[in-house]
Amino acid sequence: MRKNKDSGSERKYLKNVDRSGDEPFLIPEQYSRIDSVQMVEMQMPEGSIGYTIATGNATGIIVCFDVPPETSMPFDSPESLIEFLHGSMNDNQGIIEVRNGTCKNGGRYVYYIMKYWYGEDIIPSRICGYQLNFNFEIGDQVFFISGSFDEVGMTGVRDSIGIELLAKAKEQSGQPADLTDIMENEWFCDPYDPEYTKGFLMNKSEVSELDSVFPEHPLSVTRALVKYVVENN
Repeated sequence: MRKNKDSGSERKYLKNVDRSGDEPFLIPEQYSRIDSVQMVEMQMPEGSIGYTIATGNATGIIVCFDVPPETSMPFDSPESLIEFLHGSMNDNQGIIEVRNGTCKNGGRYVYYIMKYWYGEDIIPSRICGYQLNFNFEIGDQVFFISGSFDEVGMTGVRDSIGIELLAKAKEQSGQPADLTDIMENEWFCDPYDPEYTKGFLMNKSEVSELDSVFPEHPLSVTRALVKYVVENN
């Protein structure tokens, strides 16, 4: 476990205002709306709405706006999106998940979550975060949510618990549970192609089953946003 610097410091200048009720779709109440003047100053797309969220272990910012249907990610071909990401990610990025489906009111959706890190290449200074790109339909409109969610505070707890759970599961099945071997050979893996080894790969602690154990972790917050939007729009 380690104490990260507050990666949300650059976001603290953002002025939040009351939710005005003119939002085109529902998002969780925990999100605070960014002042529209600051959205313009940040050179966000015209008509876009921004929000921030902060938990004990995460800070996040999202920008939402409608887009022409032809610019949407492919609703019916997550495989092509995975292929695109594998061909375009750099060494500091990795896929967490790519999924599509249907929202509560019948509109299609597709999204991907990609992890990233930035800062100095040493553990205390390295900041891990998660990028969300999310298209969904409401009626004949297509909306886009772009979000980034960074770790803050004490980090590494989810990883530590994940390693312990994996080692315990191997022990219970009668397999060797050497932590060094787990870290070197089992811990990191692309969720869609085990032969893909480039970059900052997903690890075993980032499975969705651990989100309920770590609800304030940035990945859990990211997935919770997707779930809410899908189930309420």
